Amino acid sequence: MLFCGVDSSFLLQAAKNVLGTRFKAVTIDAPYIPHREIGKALALVKEIKVDHEIIVISIIARIHQNPLDRCYHCKRAIFSVIQRRAIAKRYSFVVDAINLDDMAAEYRSGRKILEELHVKKSVAYLWSEKK
Repeated sequence: MLFCGVDSSFLLQAAKNVLGTRFKAVTIDAPYIPHREIGKALALVKEIKVDHEIIVISIIARIHQNPLDRCYHCKRAIFSVIQRRAIAKRYSFVVDAINLDDMAAEYRSGRKILEELHVKKSVAYLWSEKK
């Protein structure tokens, strides 16, 4: 999933350097994602010339009340769609950008679902801090 933070931007450039054209970047368009982030993602993929898809997802009912495990349910909805598309298009795996700070957090419900769905972690996890 491509947003234009440090982690996603690093992963996108690394994928381009290593895989060339054998991958696709994905951005989620959902009611809770600022359109300026989608605009930044579009500008970045245009600049470095990578295949890109925007997937529109509506807000899922399980997060309307803002539960503590909202990240789990949100990421489950998002990455389930991404995985189905990846399988349909014969991609081998899905990768999420994550950094060491995110990995060090005691509990992240969003991280749990990524493990359950076997989403790979990018090398961005080697970074110790977002700058």
